[in-house]
Amino acid sequence: MTIARRTSQVCNMWRTVMLDSPSLWANIIDLRQSQGHWREEVIRRTGTSPLSIRGYFDGSNGSL
Repeated sequence: MTIARRTSQVCNMWRTVMLDSPSLWANIIDLRQSQGHWREEVIRRTGTSPLSIRGYFDGSNGSL
């Protein structure tokens, strides 16, 4: 997700392209590493695009 955020901050044109491409945001959210406010922003940026959600279970602490 850091790459997408940094890409959207390169210049105005790149920001416009990133913000006008909801499907890009729909595939980058990582619930393990995202802060709540950023997670909400990414979900907002997906617009009506379907979210791609994946979960990982390592078994070490019993949570996803």
